[in-house]
Amino acid sequence: MSTRLALAQLPKPLRHGRQTLIRTDSAGGTHAFLDWLSKPGRWLSYPVSMTITDAIHQAALKIPKMAWTRPMTPAAPSGPAPGPRRSPTCPT
Repeated sequence: MSTRLALAQLPKPLRHGRQTLIRTDSAGGTHAFLDWLSKPGRWLSYPVSMTITDAIHQAALKIPKMAWTRPMTPAAPSGPAPGPRRSPTCPT
């Protein structure tokens, strides 16, 4: 896996930790790759996105307002950030 090879080139302290951001194209959007990235103890940062279809949009509209929380930001990881709301069950 090219990500594993890329991480091996980093200084050891940077191979694990939220300061290391892993980015990929659509080939990285597999369960196997996300499982590898989120392995306990790895603690890497990575974005995940998906196409919001009308069915997903309609389902999200049915979630009660009380279930939504504000996203966290790197600048303020311990508190809510202004901006769009996301579900608390949304993986990071």
